[in-house]
Amino acid sequence: MAETQKLIIRPKHYASGSVLFRQGDNSRDVYILHSGKIGVYVDEIEVAILTESGIFIGESAALLEEPRNATGVVLMDSTLTELPGKFLDKIIQQHAGIGFRLLQILAKRLQLTTKNFTGMQKNVIHLKKEINKLRRIPEKVGAYDMLTELLLEMGYVTEAEISKAKRRQEELLLMGVEKNISNILVEMNVITMYQMIEVMKVQREISGTRSDSPR
Repeated sequence: MAETQKLIIRPKHYASGSVLFRQGDNSRDVYILHSGKIGVYVDEIEVAILTESGIFIGESAALLEEPRNATGVVLMDSTLTELPGKFLDKIIQQHAGIGFRLLQILAKRLQLTTKNFTGMQKNVIHLKKEINKLRRIPEKVGAYDMLTELLLEMGYVTEAEISKAKRRQEELLLMGVEKNISNILVEMNVITMYQMIEVMKVQREISGTRSDSPR
């Protein structure tokens, strides 16, 4: 096991264009990003760009033993640590830091699920009303983009969480990195990729309706 353990915890270089996993496959490997850029796609739609050092990628499939819910692609040469799914239980036992971080991720997602569930029925009932309201108003200029506005309207985020993401966006801009607020919210584990996809579908419906409206 000593040799396997050394292999598990050693960072590796991944060339731009490498595919870490594909949506729908049954792989169970988990990755820890050290440097670089990873794109996450659901149904070929970009839902997140991950650049934060230390972030875990692909842990849902391993922990829940379910098919991959997204595709992970290396967008620039990156360094990641691969945690083979077949050894994940032993890794957690032998590396307390990794196990604790995975527990934090699960706890955060449970918190998000509970938070969103309490308002789900209300959101469903009023969703059409909110869509109609958004159709009648222009997108805010100098405030948030439409995607962020929808996240707020649908109850997935709070003003405080958006403000925190905006501060992070400003910090990244100072370092020459451009990211939209919705991507930062995903990286901060404030929203899930599933929620992002749901909101993007609503955004497309609104945009389509606006383009069809008489001028």
